[in-house]
Amino acid sequence: MSTTNSKKSNPLFEILFNVFIPSFILMKFSGDEHLGTVLSLIVALSFPVAYGGLELIRNKKFNFIAALGFVSVLLTGGIGLLELDTRWLAMKEALIPGLIGIAVLVSTFTRHPLMQKLIFNKTVLNLSLIEEEASTLFSFGHAGAYDHEDDITYLEPSKVKIVDIGDADIVHTDTIKSHANIEYAVRKILAANAIPVVMGGDHSVNIPCINAFDDQDPIHVVQIDAHLDFVDERHGVRNGHGNPMRRAAEKPYVTGLTQLGIRNVSSTAKEGYSDARAMGSDILSVRQCRAIGPEALLQRIPAGANIYVTIDIDAFCPSIAPGTGTPSHGGFLYYEVLELLQHVAYRNHIVGIDLVEVAPDYDPTDSTAILAAQVLLNLLGFIFHARAHS
Repeated sequence: MSTTNSKKSNPLFEILFNVFIPSFILMKFSGDEHLGTVLSLIVALSFPVAYGGLELIRNKKFNFIAALGFVSVLLTGGIGLLELDTRWLAMKEALIPGLIGIAVLVSTFTRHPLMQKLIFNKTVLNLSLIEEEASTLFSFGHAGAYDHEDDITYLEPSKVKIVDIGDADIVHTDTIKSHANIEYAVRKILAANAIPVVMGGDHSVNIPCINAFDDQDPIHVVQIDAHLDFVDERHGVRNGHGNPMRRAAEKPYVTGLTQLGIRNVSSTAKEGYSDARAMGSDILSVRQCRAIGPEALLQRIPAGANIYVTIDIDAFCPSIAPGTGTPSHGGFLYYEVLELLQHVAYRNHIVGIDLVEVAPDYDPTDSTAILAAQVLLNLLGFIFHARAHS
């Protein structure tokens, strides 16, 4: 990894220095009573030439704004030097926007696109500051997240490092390739001794996530979901969003599954439930979870095991999480899931997480997405706090 001491450029200053000042010199000082046509052109050209040359020498970077300034000044000064009529000046004024468009297009193939430099530039318009300063909901967290009920500051920056590695490349209509890309990313995360936290996507993304653990210690899967997702094969599909728990149960390094929240009519037939139990699944509906209580529920999960947590957002009641493709009434409420995850984090070793099936377009209030974010934020806080005090 290389580092540089170069100061970040300010595009407004670059435009002023390379375009406006040279143009001002040509307009005000090209008369015979001042610098004259030739000398004013030389002085005006020296600005973009000096700036562009310095940028090239110091930062090994071609400066498009300096180049545009040079072309604009050369055309304007050249027209005056050759004493061409005003039609040529009008043609030049029409040509410059075209040159700017070409420069913007060409720059998209470089490491420093002009659009990013001119518009999405923090020295020009810092959108993150606008969002953070205007909304107290998203402006906290820079010093951790304090929970007054637990009297704990979770996710303190000095103690926790979280890295957003971006998206796995999804190739639409090619599930195999998409899953391979997800598996590759999760393997890289595990190789870095980090916890993969994968946000889907439909529940089929769990399949490559679990595949990536084949060279890790054995894991127990805790599924929080409205549906069993234990279909073996249907219409030729074996790796869709109705299959992930079946595929997980087939892995020799998956020691068992605890499947919570399963309710109502779903894609899995009776045989699927029988197969799941025969392959080591413990299946509980929302009502069964409530009937036995949180302490008894926790005892159903092997103590001390490495846990992979997979959460389908439809595990929650659609009254609080409507933004999903397969809503199922009678789901969990927020604190039922949160308290379970907190106890699992303290009692076990959570090694991987995915949260899937959030469909923001189905929820104009964004409450589903916020719920998902809060669940993950709190779960990560529980995990790192538990590790720090284990």
